[in-house]
Amino acid sequence: MLLVFLCIAILAGLLIYGLLTYNDHKNVRQRYFAELKMAENRLAAARKDFELLDKPLQGLISKQFGNRMAENVKTETISTGMPSELLLVSWGEPAQVSYATDEMNKEVWYYDPFTTPEKETAYRTEITIEQNRVSTWKDRN
Repeated sequence: MLLVFLCIAILAGLLIYGLLTYNDHKNVRQRYFAELKMAENRLAAARKDFELLDKPLQGLISKQFGNRMAENVKTETISTGMPSELLLVSWGEPAQVSYATDEMNKEVWYYDPFTTPEKETAYRTEITIEQNRVSTWKDRN
């Protein structure tokens, strides 16, 4: 009889625990979906703001630097002769910059860092800037 009572008490305790944790999980889930919805709304607003700025920006770039450079910025591609300012607009700040010691106007901009098997930092793209314009670049796979 004591064993039956003990089993019933344990099952009742498990049932109560399950009900209590179900509500906790339900609340966590509701908060998660509420935060996700807020993030989606912020993203939609940012996308709308971007679209309002993108066309005038493309027009200004096209007017000052030409259609090819405007297209490069829009498609996030680079080309020889591209001004470093447009590279910043298109790709953002580099992860690292190195300056040539022998030339004042030569820099190498490094993008897309990764860790090698030897635990060193390397970069997938290196872009050489001379006289504030893209002169060469190389990509690593």
